[in-house]
Amino acid sequence: MSTREPDLVTARSERRRATRYGSKLPLYVGGNRARLIDFSDTGVGFVSDEPLEPGHEITIGMRYLPDDSHPAPRSAEVVRVTSAEGGFAVGAKFKGRSGTSS
Repeated sequence: MSTREPDLVTARSERRRATRYGSKLPLYVGGNRARLIDFSDTGVGFVSDEPLEPGHEITIGMRYLPDDSHPAPRSAEVVRVTSAEGGFAVGAKFKGRSGTSS
C-alpha cells in the first residue's frame, strides 16, 4: 500500500516550483468545459476540445463546491499545447499573483 497522498501527482521534472495535484473538479476555460489533469499554485494542466495558442491569455474557472454556479475565475497564459486523446493537452501558468507572471 502506498503512503503517498492519493491526489498528489508525481512531478515529471525537478524544474517544477510547486507541487501539482490531480483533481476531478469541474474546469471551465473561457466559459467552455475542459477536463482538468492537474493544478498547482502556479498553473494548471487540462484537455481542451479546441486548440489554444501558446502565449494566449485565457480565463479559467474551477468549481470548488458542487452547488457553486460561479466558478472562481483566474487569468492564465497558455505555455504549452500538444495533441492528446480527446483533444489538446494544455499547460497554462496563472497570472496576477505573487510568484507568478503579472
